[in-house]
Amino acid sequence: MKDLKFYTLSCCLMICLASNAQKSPEGLNGDAGSKFSVHLGAGTAAYHGDLMQSNANMFNQLSYSFNAGASYAFIKKLRGRFDVGIQQLQAADKKNSGAQYKARNLSFKSTVIDLSISAEYSILNLDRYMVTPYISAGVGMMFFNPYTNDASGNKQYLRELGTEGQGLAAYPDRKIYKKSAAQFPLGIGAKYPINENLTLQFELNYHITTTDYLDDVSLNSYPDKTLLDARNPLTATFTWRGNEVGQGGYPKNLNLPRGNPKDKDGYLTMQVKVAYNF
Repeated sequence: MKDLKFYTLSCCLMICLASNAQKSPEGLNGDAGSKFSVHLGAGTAAYHGDLMQSNANMFNQLSYSFNAGASYAFIKKLRGRFDVGIQQLQAADKKNSGAQYKARNLSFKSTVIDLSISAEYSILNLDRYMVTPYISAGVGMMFFNPYTNDASGNKQYLRELGTEGQGLAAYPDRKIYKKSAAQFPLGIGAKYPINENLTLQFELNYHITTTDYLDDVSLNSYPDKTLLDARNPLTATFTWRGNEVGQGGYPKNLNLPRGNPKDKDGYLTMQVKVAYNF
């Protein structure tokens, strides 16, 4: 996957940075001598999931990402972190190249709030080097609620519709999904000390999640339209939207692939951060 290749390339760049880092001038030691620091960050977020074909570039549909948090140094290179993030994730089939995706014509947006605690390990000492790469790993929770806009531009939250037949007696195994899930951020970054109190950071985090419904799409088939209409005639219009782009009405073949339940959704955040070291 292109996102995995990008993440691997970024790791290699951080290793190269470590091997070429220069020694830090005296006094510019950033958080090297600081036990406690707070940080703010801003950047972009990229979604990965069922509304993105396997060979698609996940950076075609970027949105915003913000972060705030605090960290504490237990030992010289190891810090514990608490982070709060807010980002918008989005995707639309019209930006995919595959004919089956364009025919499906689904889209979503969701504001995602996440909380996490992480361990952060610096590869080099900032009291000796101008720049140090670091890695981090953590665990936390995320909160989301996918929505889309209808053909007239009106916002419609998708979970409440049960677009895959959730909540119908005919599909007892299709439970209404929760709007929260566990998430596991894996991060790489680099720190540069501006002065004794301020540190500039560049950081990438890939958030592995335990949900396949960030985008409201998971199953590899379609529910019976008759059953959807009996409960709410609006639901089927958001389960299949091919009619809006000239691809015909609701599929008669319910076994057409809609999603991939074996592959959980995730997202990547890329941020520039400023840390204040006490």
